[in-house]
Amino acid sequence: MSNLRKILILLPLIFAVSVWGKEQFFSSFYLGVDYDRNLFCLSPSELTSFLQRQDTVRFPYRSADDLDFTAVGELEVHFSPKNALSLHLRGHNYLVNQEKSYGVIGVEFEQRLDRFRRVFLYCRWLPSYLLRYYRPVNSSRYYPCRFSEQLAGISFQQQLAKIKIIPGYRFEHYDYIHPFEYYNTAGHCFELKLNWQQNTSLRFLSGYNFKLAQAAAKIPDISYREHGIFLALTVRPRLHLPQMGFRPEYEYRYRLYTAEPVDSAHYGRVDQLHTINLRVDYRFNFGTVHLWFGPEWRDVKAPYQNKIEEIKEYRTFHAGLGIAVRLKSVSPSPHKQEGEE
Repeated sequence: MSNLRKILILLPLIFAVSVWGKEQFFSSFYLGVDYDRNLFCLSPSELTSFLQRQDTVRFPYRSADDLDFTAVGELEVHFSPKNALSLHLRGHNYLVNQEKSYGVIGVEFEQRLDRFRRVFLYCRWLPSYLLRYYRPVNSSRYYPCRFSEQLAGISFQQQLAKIKIIPGYRFEHYDYIHPFEYYNTAGHCFELKLNWQQNTSLRFLSGYNFKLAQAAAKIPDISYREHGIFLALTVRPRLHLPQMGFRPEYEYRYRLYTAEPVDSAHYGRVDQLHTINLRVDYRFNFGTVHLWFGPEWRDVKAPYQNKIEEIKEYRTFHAGLGIAVRLKSVSPSPHKQEGEE
């Protein structure tokens, strides 16, 4: 059974739990499809080899591009005006390359300290994700390289006039399956977000994060330091199309590997990842329709590894369409007696 089917089975349970909730709850559901032109992040030379079927052992994929069908279910339970708990389930199912499909489970707790301050605690679990097929150290065979991800974090939100300042920290752990255990990595990520909203038609979001990742092995050593920035602007033309929103986004990540000189494949290597998206949404009475498209690419430089750019650099393009529906209800507590406030 695919991860997406498992998630779809759980979605009715989310709704059932909400029916018996004691407090106010919100349920949201999302269905979408995303086209990825280069699903396995193949470099131009690797993409040529795959299309010409020159190395089927290294690239045992059915296609280089694919459609990702996504289903998301979220339940928010508000126990009081000051705190809330949300459960998030997301499943990705690929049309052609089924082994690439995966699911994510997340939980978040929100505590409002006062009118202008909030604290968020959250955790997320990704049970299994396939990167691609690699050849392990001291082996001539290619194996599927999979890992699971567990993360937990905290963030604090302070509102000053029209600006929300959100610093945060999260711990990440990546656990690779045999025979790639030497890639196991623990990471510490520090971030700062700024959310400025002038009015209902104009909103600006920016973010910066710094990440320290330490791998389990010294050869190969994928430990790194990473800087990331995120910029987004949401515009809603109130006069002519108040239901429509436009949101250009840009994300940039600069990753410097900290391996020792004995690991020539990673020593001095620098990855730069760029992602550009243009998102458009339109609000209807029943929900919101989303449309997005944009390119993604990675540039790689490693002075001590010849032709690494031909292996690690890639270009891809995403385009997608989705619909989100949000429901609201209030369930009175069965313990409340008549006349209680």
